[in-house]
Amino acid sequence: HGRLCLAMAWVGDALAAADAGQPVRFLVPEEGSVLFIDNLVIPASARRADLAHRFIDYLMQPQVAALITAETLYPNGNADSAQFLDAALLNQPGLYPDQDTKRRLHALEVLPEKHAEVRDRVWQRFRAGG
Repeated sequence: HGRLCLAMAWVGDALAAADAGQPVRFLVPEEGSVLFIDNLVIPASARRADLAHRFIDYLMQPQVAALITAETLYPNGNADSAQFLDAALLNQPGLYPDQDTKRRLHALEVLPEKHAEVRDRVWQRFRAGG
């Protein structure tokens, strides 16, 4: 009998598990899944916004972005970094999904308050196993 473990995981954690020898497969259901995007922001109240801008500029350099991706196993937003990435990372569907997969990934949206009661009821039912 085979065993199956289904998990929703951050891509970097899943790829680290694969690197450690765990059999991991990336799959997005036809119904879709959640897409998370990390962002860097500079607060309006930042005392040294100039340094924050320089730091972000540094992180977005293609070679630096590629190094960060190679180390963290998370994709980056700089298309020019691809030339500095190992082909195995570029071909990893969890990092860089194809167009068909991308169309099934959606950012979470905050539901209007008028849906709070239904959301809470569904969530409670889910947590209760029903």
